[in-house]
Amino acid sequence: MFGPLLSAFLLLSELAYDPEVRSAMWRLLEDTRYGFAETEEAMFIVREGDGRLSFIRWTSLGIPHQARWMGAVPKGAVAIAHTHPNWRWRPSAVDERTARSSGLSVYVVTRDRIVRTNGGQATTVVRGEWQPGRAN
Repeated sequence: MFGPLLSAFLLLSELAYDPEVRSAMWRLLEDTRYGFAETEEAMFIVREGDGRLSFIRWTSLGIPHQARWMGAVPKGAVAIAHTHPNWRWRPSAVDERTARSSGLSVYVVTRDRIVRTNGGQATTVVRGEWQPGRAN
């Protein structure tokens, strides 16, 4: 009875389908040479009190395979998005632990995928061409 309605809700609630979120994720990817760099870029996705989304970029470490946030998780944070090199599109064990311990979804962004983990099995939410402004 609720199958189609629930599916529609889940589709609308997926952050990676929001055009502003995609644009912010794309900017992370640009800063890693579109997934060809070994470094990672990251941000919090924050839901403001009025329902709008905002983004808080993490300071870039410039260290291969690492992104780190120092300090408290910002108020209203609903997810973390970060890049991986294109060949490493799956969330790492650290990503899974981070999702479990923080209660936030963790998105891994590469050139042809956006993958989400909530601490368990990863879900590919976007696969293929996803550049904002282009037909998917």
